[in-house]
Amino acid sequence: MKLILSFLAGGLLLVPLTGAQAATLTFAVTNNNDSGPGSLRAAVIANNARTDGDRNLIIFKGEASDIALQSELPIIKHRAEFQGRNKDTGVNITVRRLTSAPKFRLFSFAATVDANLTQFNLVGGSVEDKGGLIYNAGIIDLRECTLTGGSAPQGGAIFNEAPATLFIVDSTLAGNSGTTGGGIYNQGYTEVYGSLIANNIAQQGGGAAGVFL
Repeated sequence: MKLILSFLAGGLLLVPLTGAQAATLTFAVTNNNDSGPGSLRAAVIANNARTDGDRNLIIFKGEASDIALQSELPIIKHRAEFQGRNKDTGVNITVRRLTSAPKFRLFSFAATVDANLTQFNLVGGSVEDKGGLIYNAGIIDLRECTLTGGSAPQGGAIFNEAPATLFIVDSTLAGNSGTTGGGIYNQGYTEVYGSLIANNIAQQGGGAAGVFL
């Protein structure tokens, strides 16, 4: 396993970032519904239906703002770029677990996938095993995201499975909890740049700093 951390006190860390590959298909999320036309769940299902290697683009428009899920989204199995800032309102999208719903994580990424998530607030996922908010078995890149309120025995916010790759840029992981790895439980390769990982809770290791290797 490998972890690279780079922090800059009192400001942002600026690093060269490469642009994402242009998407062939764009799926628009236009409401806050758990399912059905215009929902995030429908966009993920459409993304997974692709059989070629092109990256899809998932954007948010219209009324989409605070999406309270009643169950976990389908495992993401196809390359995708999720752009979390609403194109019409300029608001960053929040994806959360409905508080009255059974425990589940928000996002899972298959080993065959590389994906980007930009400008999201992920809140309140909870599971009995690994990764309260995100379970990653592929390659994911989180940018300008906030992950909070996640809970799991391993990786309150994120579980990064070996040999998966995780990039975290200009993001915040805070207020998550786990038995080990309140923020991140890392078995694979992780790089963190210009981000805050703090105020997470772990009973055995990786507490306030939030990282368990």
